Parts: sequence; C-alpha cells; structure tokens
Amino acid sequence: MPKTVKEKKTKGKCLRCWQEGHKANECLNESYCIACKSKAHNTNDMSKNIDILIVSEPNIKLAENRGWFSDNNIDASVIVLNKNIKVFKLERGDHWICIELYEHIICSNRQNKPVILGEDMNAKSPAWGSNYEDVREEIISTWSIVQNMHVANTGNTQNFIRDERKSFIGIILCTDTIAENITDWTVAEDEENFS
Repeated sequence: MPKTVKEKKTKGKCLRCWQEGHKANECLNESYCIACKSKAHNTNDMSKNIDILIVSEPNIKLAENRGWFSDNNIDASVIVLNKNIKVFKLERGDHWICIELYEHIICSNRQNKPVILGEDMNAKSPAWGSNYEDVREEIISTWSIVQNMHVANTGNTQNFIRDERKSFIGIILCTDTIAENITDWTVAEDEENFS
C-alpha cells in the first residue's frame, strides 16, 4: 500500500537567510545581515558594534563572501562591517593583505599613517596574556618598539583554541593614534571562524 507523504510546514523565519519555511540549522542558503543587507556578516555582528574583523586562516567558503578582503592564499582576511568605513585601496599577496581605509590604514607603515596589524604570530608573552615569554616575543617586542606600535590585546581571554590546546598567539598591534581610540578590545569568545 503506497504511503502518502505530506510536506511539513514550519512557521517563522530562518535566522540565517531570513526566508520563511525552514530553520537556521537546516538552511542551505547564504547568510546575511538583516540590518544592513550585507552578505559579509550576520546580524549578530552588527549588534556587537564590531567595525573591523581580522581573521587568520578563515574558512575558504566564508572568505569568498562579498565584503571579505583576503590574501591570495586565503590565509588572512579583513572584514569591514561598519558601512560608514569605506575601503579606499586594496593590495594583496601571498600570506598578506593590506587595505587602506578613509579613516585608518591596515598595511606597512612607511608614511607614518595609523596602522592596525593583526597576526597569528605564535609568540608568547605576558604582554598579551601568556604566562611566559619565548624567542618570538623578543623579536616582536623589539620590532614593535622600533615601529612605535603597541599591543592592543587586553584581558586574559585566549584567542586560539583547537581541541584541548589554548593560547594567546594571535596579536593585534597598532600605532599611537589607533591605540588611543580603542574603546573595547575583546576576543569574541562565542564566535567560530571555522579555520
């Protein structure tokens, strides 16, 4: 005897793509922000007042979204979430990316412009949360002093977690003018970059 299959109707909207008929955990569509209609991020990012994200080793599929600026190898990405911040210039190579913004610069600092440098440096130092220093820390500290850059990392939240390993190897360095304007530097603990 043949069975009759009835379509199950769900109510409400998907919190990933904002379409009706399914839930976010079943969604196969591209996610986007309901607030600004951008596919570069989701609505949660807007509610956290995040302006710029620096992502090390991002998920390749996510890094292909509009609004993500990635290096040639997709090892590093920058996402500008604040629609009032405009990208003026983009340069990229193997394992590096530089975006110039109307307000800030993220690149090498040869013209004394404000700089933010984010990197998974695999260096350990009490200056950014580790319990001890290593050789890489000495190199980074010396270089950052010469470049007049400061560690933006504050607090004791680890920014690398894989399986049972946790550490503070991701470092954000910035110049004086940027450091003076950082109001709430945090590690987004509840966010996953799927690297």
